[in-house]
Amino acid sequence: MDGSELSDRDRTDFPQWTELGLVPVPKTTPDNTHTLLGLINSLPGVVFVAAPSPDLPMFFLSEGCLELTGYQGQELVGQNRTSNYNALTHADDLDSLFALINQSIAQKTSYVAEYRICTKTGEEKWVWEKGQAVYDPQGQPLRVEGFIIDVTERKRIEEALRCSESRFRAIFENAAIGVGITNLDGMLTENNPTLMEMLGYTSDELQTIHFRDITHPDDLDMDEALFQELLLGSRDSYQLEKRYLTKTGQLYWGRLTISAVRGVDGRLQFTLAMVEDITERKLAEEALRTSEAANRQKEAFLRLILDNIPQHIFWKDRNLVYQGANRLLAQAAGLDNPDAVVGKTDYELWAAEQAESYQSFDRQLLATGEPQLHRVGQKKQADGQVIWQDLSKVPIYDVDGQIIGILGTYEDITERRQAELLLAKRQQYLAALVEVQHQLLTLEEDDTLYNTVLASLGQASGASRVCIFKTQPIGGMHLSLSRTTEWCAERVSSYPNDLSHLFYQAICPQWLERLQRGEMINALVADSPEIERQVLESQHIRSILALPLAANNTFFGFICFNNCLEARLWEPMEIDLLRAATGAIALAQERWQARNDLKQAENKYRSIFENAVEGIFQSTPEGRYLTVNPMLARMYGYHSPEALISSISDIAQQVYVNPQRRKEFIGSMQERGSVLGFESEIYRQDGSTVWVSECARAIYDSTGQIERFEGTIEDVTHRKQAEAELLKRDNLLRGVAEATNCLLTNATLSIAINEALGILGKTAQVDRVYIYENHPHPVTGELAMSIRYEWVQPAVKPALPDPLWYNLPYQQFAESHYFELLNGGDPSAPLCGKCQPTSGNCCSLTRLFPS
Repeated sequence: MDGSELSDRDRTDFPQWTELGLVPVPKTTPDNTHTLLGLINSLPGVVFVAAPSPDLPMFFLSEGCLELTGYQGQELVGQNRTSNYNALTHADDLDSLFALINQSIAQKTSYVAEYRICTKTGEEKWVWEKGQAVYDPQGQPLRVEGFIIDVTERKRIEEALRCSESRFRAIFENAAIGVGITNLDGMLTENNPTLMEMLGYTSDELQTIHFRDITHPDDLDMDEALFQELLLGSRDSYQLEKRYLTKTGQLYWGRLTISAVRGVDGRLQFTLAMVEDITERKLAEEALRTSEAANRQKEAFLRLILDNIPQHIFWKDRNLVYQGANRLLAQAAGLDNPDAVVGKTDYELWAAEQAESYQSFDRQLLATGEPQLHRVGQKKQADGQVIWQDLSKVPIYDVDGQIIGILGTYEDITERRQAELLLAKRQQYLAALVEVQHQLLTLEEDDTLYNTVLASLGQASGASRVCIFKTQPIGGMHLSLSRTTEWCAERVSSYPNDLSHLFYQAICPQWLERLQRGEMINALVADSPEIERQVLESQHIRSILALPLAANNTFFGFICFNNCLEARLWEPMEIDLLRAATGAIALAQERWQARNDLKQAENKYRSIFENAVEGIFQSTPEGRYLTVNPMLARMYGYHSPEALISSISDIAQQVYVNPQRRKEFIGSMQERGSVLGFESEIYRQDGSTVWVSECARAIYDSTGQIERFEGTIEDVTHRKQAEAELLKRDNLLRGVAEATNCLLTNATLSIAINEALGILGKTAQVDRVYIYENHPHPVTGELAMSIRYEWVQPAVKPALPDPLWYNLPYQQFAESHYFELLNGGDPSAPLCGKCQPTSGNCCSLTRLFPS
């Protein structure tokens, strides 16, 4: 509710409002009222009147309200207000403000309050308000009057002062250094905990101590002199390092900073002392001073080590400028002193191309931080010598982990590299030698086969051309040489085609005698005799290596290596390995020569084997033929040796008529290791039999077991038949003699004849022996015959007394010629008509007996 809303009763109750112009007044209001309002509105704040109700609504706000709140008075009071003053008060301050005012009304006292408001633009301001209640005669509050001013700036200053004092106090109390305030007499009036801890005194104890009492006597004069200058105004501060004496008498170093604190009038009020404990630093400095001599000795020793390390050592900064090096690197750069390297770049020490390479690698290392270890390459030193180096570079870091430079080392590995290259070359030679030996073992003899061998040797040795020259006599007196095989490297021309039948004396007179002695020729063409030099230079040869070839201790030629690109002698290692290859070629030549001799011998013995008149064989103990010659195949009735070998799988059963003979053959072999004249009857392919005589020996394996039999077989059938006939004849003669003796000695004729026939039958090995008697046929009178005496084997049926065998006319059986033959005394008469050729009968042993 504002003044326009007051009723007449209200105005009657509060006459003062009208007097103060706080309510509308008639235009007849005296001028002094307007004067009062003008004064109120000109004040730098807000004059207000509020109702004494609990929420203290505003009934009047002077024009200062606009500057303070941004609102016109009528916007916060009256019927047309859009808000009210209490709504501007900060919510956190409103309740306490109401409580303070209501308490003041109740106690009838004035009040003073500071609180926050929010202006129309949203700005927060602090205000100071003072007021008091106005009472009626009965002591009832009529209104609350007061004044409000803006104190925001003061509040800000006060807050800044509080923060500044708080920060100063925090710094003072928590400083890591000792801080104290000294009055003009040099007494410590205030100190922080750190200073107390340093000196070992309490705060109260320090306030009774002069700075002289805690200063080392040797440092006191300087401290007092500087303090006097501060008091006299000739300086505002000073700093010195001095020794302090603690409460326990312990000594420590401190760095003292004294600053003068003056008032607004410039007069010195007190001094601020700050003490930093530098005892450790002082001790370190002392230790450092004590160790400087030792360090100098260490530096000299380190320099001695660096200068005697076999590696080249250097270090650069991030700009790739050398900051140091050892003596070896300085010498490599052509400098006498390592200090001369400092401040130089790679371009000042090495060739431009080499320097650019170093810088490129260094920039990469600085960018990535990756070490470059064991980079092997060539390096040209200041004296022009080219060496092989093993280079390593690593980044140098500071305490913060930042790269500040590069440390590098390299080692001269020329000798090791040369040894490695030599080893690699040796391995290459050995691989070529193995390949050559493999080729020589697998290839057959032929002039063109050397092409592959020479290519391997040429590529391994790096030669431009490799040739084989063979030596042969011409005219029986002089030796000539002819190129037989040649290999040329790419873009290297061949020897001329007419290098055949050239005399040693014509082109290389000294070579023949040396090569025949097994010596080599390893020469630079430029250093050779004139005649040799002309011949070799015409073929663009700059150096040459010739190694002799000898088979069966006989010189037959040489292998020649040419170098057309550079004049260099072959190294001993190369010569040794090439000699080994040459020896392999010579051995191959011997092997081929031996193979040719063997082929000739094989052909000779093959001819003997194929054309032998005896059978030749090899067989296994199990009974199979391994090898047979054509004669044995024919002997056994086969059309070829292969047919015999494939057909017979069991010699005992398929060859021997009596299989037991094979067992006897093997038994003799096991017992004596050979058989001579071992005769057996054997089957031929068609089933007929022949007699053979074997001469054989046993062949043993590494364990002493019989591996096979080999020997010869002779056909002895005719001899065996002749021997049988002779034996038969002898047996017959003995039988005839016995039979004759029987006839002569036995008085009974019939008995004598029968015994004689038995002797003759057994001797002749026949089944039957009988005697026919010739006589006239009893009926016809013609010549006939009848059986009179007979002997038969026990299993044979006798002819007697069968009448069939009596009175047989000769004419009837057309056998008259037998009679004529027998009558003529021919003992070779054929069998009679009754005898069958296969019966074994003997009719020729007949006599003419008287009829």
